[in-house]
Amino acid sequence: MAGFAKDLCLLGATDQDLAKHFEVSLATINNWKKKHIAFRLAIKAGKFVADAQVAGALFQRAKGWSCEETDIRVIDKKVVVTKYTKHYPPDTGAAIYILNNRQKELWRSHQVFEHAGKIATDQLSDAQLDARAKAVAAELARLEANAGVLPGKSREGENLPAESTGGFE
Repeated sequence: MAGFAKDLCLLGATDQDLAKHFEVSLATINNWKKKHIAFRLAIKAGKFVADAQVAGALFQRAKGWSCEETDIRVIDKKVVVTKYTKHYPPDTGAAIYILNNRQKELWRSHQVFEHAGKIATDQLSDAQLDARAKAVAAELARLEANAGVLPGKSREGENLPAESTGGFE
């Protein structure tokens, strides 16, 4: 039974799927995992291999890849076999997903801005409020323009002096 459970997990089965297949409850599957080490390890091994294969496929898709293909056609009543290399371009969505999960601080999808001070707007004139609004808008535009720049690098990828990086290099 442990080997069959592993095979099911290699195909992507969850504990709930195992329970349905063996016609038992999820609690029974959990009890079997506690009582039978071979069953628990088989499930763990199957899931690990399946997850690793999916992760590898996602990584390949993020990088792009090439593979050898064969084209078979009939031209002038003759079969023509042509081997060629097919190129699959990198998938931006897969790359973003991986980077968002592996390097959250550098690649997260949103930025969080906090305001720690207090602005007493009732004491400011309309002109002063307009000036502050323009300054905030300019700072926001500057931050958005530099959103894709890594710490310690200029927009062109050149290293910045240490004092301008805030200690990040």
